[in-house]
Amino acid sequence: SILMGVKSARDRGRELHPDVSEPEMVLPESAHPAFWKAAHYFGLKPVRVPLGEDLQVDVDAYRRAMTRNAVLLVGSAPSLTLGMVDPIEELAPLAEERAISFHVDACVGGYFLPFAEQLGYPVPCFDFRVPGVTTISADLHKFGYAAKGASTIISRDPDIFRHQVFRFGGPERPDDWYVTPSMTGTRPGGAIAAAWAVLMYLGNDGYVRLVDRTMRYLHRFWDGINAIPGLEVMGRPHMSVFGFTSTRLERWNRTIRLPSGWCSTVWLGCHCFSAIRPATSGVKRRTSSRRRASTAPAAGMCSATATRSPRSASCSHRATNRTWIATWRTWRKLRAWSTGASS
Repeated sequence: SILMGVKSARDRGRELHPDVSEPEMVLPESAHPAFWKAAHYFGLKPVRVPLGEDLQVDVDAYRRAMTRNAVLLVGSAPSLTLGMVDPIEELAPLAEERAISFHVDACVGGYFLPFAEQLGYPVPCFDFRVPGVTTISADLHKFGYAAKGASTIISRDPDIFRHQVFRFGGPERPDDWYVTPSMTGTRPGGAIAAAWAVLMYLGNDGYVRLVDRTMRYLHRFWDGINAIPGLEVMGRPHMSVFGFTSTRLERWNRTIRLPSGWCSTVWLGCHCFSAIRPATSGVKRRTSSRRRASTAPAAGMCSATATRSPRSASCSHRATNRTWIATWRTWRKLRAWSTGASS
């Protein structure tokens, strides 16, 4: 979905600014790597804007990075690693002033933040309520709880959407003989049907319930991290994606090998989710009732889907338990290091 947003902005820029021969894309350094991938594919130059001391993008630096070649501005809701929503209400109007595109990467937060806002949590405005936002990407296979891969790319209006579509026709063939709205031509429909089934199963109330459970857990998790001497949550995350770091440990600067085999030299991050385990009609559950629903921290993004069979659900529980064990062992090491004890 990010690639399609960049492609749409490039083609729109060609139409509105035909004098630009070397198009540029301005984005925070916390943006998803897929933007650099899209820049490589579609021939745009990525212009990276550094973060300030508060780990938010510097709006003044962002404005200075915009040259006459800029055809796309980018913001995240939230950023992949820190979980903070960029100041899109300040950034998107800059695109409107220049008649260029602004893409919001809500792949992580698109199916989480709106429900957090419904619950009364402070969520900065990032959608089409903000003037200048032209496209938004949001992944169903993350906090939409759908199976991979299912994502959405949303355009403000049909005129912007038409730049996303590839059309092939005359004079070789009749007009619109071959039309595709994405990079793939023939696509399997299983992921789309599964995503629709999950959306219908959960509905607005289901998503509100899962987000409420996750946010209540997160505040306990953040309080627990900040209560450990020498550790603190980085910035002010708006949802269940965040990083935490050490404020005083010299040994933290050394490479830490985590139980999963990954190495970290600066900070660690977590994505948290609420697992859903609905009963399967007519099939005896193979998992105990006490494990049907849980909220778990995990190293990396985890997602659960309402369409798992009892067998796969049981396997998923074993995988979740292994993740819990690895995370708990890491947590114990961090606590020991923060108190100066040997690990």
